[in-house]
Amino acid sequence: MELITFHGAGLSVAYEHVSASVTVVKPMGEIGGSYQASFMRGVFVDLINQGHCLLAVDLEGIDLLDSTGIGTLVGALYRVRKPVPRGMIALSQGPERVMKMFRTLGFTKIFPIHPTIQEAEEWLLREEPNYAHRRAVPESAPHLRAPGTVRRAS
Repeated sequence: MELITFHGAGLSVAYEHVSASVTVVKPMGEIGGSYQASFMRGVFVDLINQGHCLLAVDLEGIDLLDSTGIGTLVGALYRVRKPVPRGMIALSQGPERVMKMFRTLGFTKIFPIHPTIQEAEEWLLREEPNYAHRRAVPESAPHLRAPGTVRRAS
């Protein structure tokens, strides 16, 4: 398991790749401010950019989670739902004060929440898509630009 620590902010994140696309993420500490949320967002973005589109997030080690932290989870869910085949985030139950926040805001309808991280991981492994049909993009393929952007001649 790889551990990343955000010093001075009371947050560390451990993660483990359990298959080619399923990763278990274990944040520990507080996700209760913009600094912690941006650190957590960076971890999610790095994992998703590496192709890990099925994330099991263990909420057990969270001491504090506010709306900014939940927004980070929602943003990560948005990112994993964009690729084809689409990814998913499953959560394990955390402390009652954290779960109360999910219930109050209605996010229990958005995220599958399992009693344990092992059950969340198993659920994702059952849902794991077959990525074998994806083609590698050849280096000679033209790079796409957003509409309206200008390419400067060098």
